[in-house]
Amino acid sequence: MTKIFLLGLNHKTAPVGIRERVSVNSSLLPRLYEKLEGENVVLSTCNRVELYTCVKDESVALSNMNTLVHETSGYSLSLIQDYLYIKQEKQAWEHLFKVAGGLDSMVIGESEILHQVAEAYKLASELGATGTYLNKLFQLAIHVGKKIRSQTNIARGFTSVASAATYSLLKVYQTGSLHNKKIAVIGAGRMAKTLIKYLIKLRAKEVIVVNRSLHKARELAERFRLICLTLDRLPELIKQIDAILVAIRVERPVIDQAFLLNSGRDFRNNPLVIVDISVPRAVAETVKEIPGVVCQDIDSLNQIVKEGLKLRSEAIRKAEEIVRNATIEYSRWLNLRWMSRALESFNKSTEKLKFITLQQCGISDTESARVLDIFVRKLRGLLASNM
Repeated sequence: MTKIFLLGLNHKTAPVGIRERVSVNSSLLPRLYEKLEGENVVLSTCNRVELYTCVKDESVALSNMNTLVHETSGYSLSLIQDYLYIKQEKQAWEHLFKVAGGLDSMVIGESEILHQVAEAYKLASELGATGTYLNKLFQLAIHVGKKIRSQTNIARGFTSVASAATYSLLKVYQTGSLHNKKIAVIGAGRMAKTLIKYLIKLRAKEVIVVNRSLHKARELAERFRLICLTLDRLPELIKQIDAILVAIRVERPVIDQAFLLNSGRDFRNNPLVIVDISVPRAVAETVKEIPGVVCQDIDSLNQIVKEGLKLRSEAIRKAEEIVRNATIEYSRWLNLRWMSRALESFNKSTEKLKFITLQQCGISDTESARVLDIFVRKLRGLLASNM
């Protein structure tokens, strides 16, 4: 009999330096899923890397996770052993429901995670990596995520990493808006788009979209009527801007200490704020050593997160009740499925037993066979009514 296991690490158990090493690029998933046993869904975001796997025992689940780590980093599972959590059955289901509902996020109630869960499941399903059990679990999890957001106030306040990142600028500048700030956003994906929306809401003086691909940068810039540049124009931009928000997927940092020091900017008299929410990080750790440069990564946003958490304590309580009910619902579905299969097996067995009994007793007359058939049907009905 198979079980559902969850193996993973997140912002609570592992620093960004570890998370970025095992972050899973979606281009790797087709090959990865082919190598995993059982049913599988990989959820990889800036704050977590998790494997939901339905297999016969924990040893197979660990083997699957080892394959994931090796395929993404080239290392073995020992790389993340100290940061890894393992949950099974009820604990695993409940964890997924909390993740989808935004209850396990760095920013409680964040809006991005539900989309990420849905996309992770959709891709796994399209690649043939899921089956009956994970299909039902993830479909229920997506329903739970939507229900929590529609029936509670969990989405009040800072509801995404992007909102916390932009609010961090207000904290640094000690102001209520960004009306006199010129800000560059590096990236052109979903997260970059969200950052731009918040910057516009906070009345940033000017927002410039910077990306490796000019085509994608132009698409995003035109949507908001902004200026766009390619990444190779960043050096000339450094002297002109007040802050940089980074949300881009790269294998190695695009901004390091040497890059900034060679820009010719006097950071002591003209400070620069950088907020990097990329995983893997796009800004090198050593940038924090430059006087006049305020550099935050995704793990630096905790204080802002705690402030938002106070606003949503009642919503969290209601959301947790929805999660508990969903866990009960999935458990009942499993039990009904087990009973249905058990009843089907029993019916087949009694039909076979009836045939053998008729042969062994030499019963050939229609009336005796009919009596035995009635008895078997009543026995089946009695079993079904007590399941």
